[in-house]
Amino acid sequence: ARWLMEKMPPKTLVVGVARGSHALAVPAELLTAGRVVEAKLGGENVVVVEGMDGGARAFLATAGGRDLEFERVRSGLRDAQTGSTWDPIRGVCTNGELAGSKLEPVPVTRAFWFAWSSFYPNTEVVDGKP
Repeated sequence: ARWLMEKMPPKTLVVGVARGSHALAVPAELLTAGRVVEAKLGGENVVVVEGMDGGARAFLATAGGRDLEFERVRSGLRDAQTGSTWDPIRGVCTNGELAGSKLEPVPVTRAFWFAWSSFYPNTEVVDGKP
């Protein structure tokens, strides 16, 4: 579909996140800046991060029965709701009120935009604008 190609250049590297019939594309450059990307995927809150190992991860941003918002800190991630710290590679809370909790992982795929949008024409796009 031509309108998909207007969203970004075809060879833009994206981190694709898919769950059920819902899909999300995050330009990889947004993650390499150390940012935490939060978005909706089929009505569920997800967080997409790049781990210290350079691999992208995505998790449902819910633990302890509540939705969480995350920020990058030196030790990994911290949620705004409880101040707990999280391991961005495993999605496990390492310290704080939610210690021991685990975020549900969502599969990610690194792909060029033209390929991702061909497989997921209904994909949402995170544009990085606040």
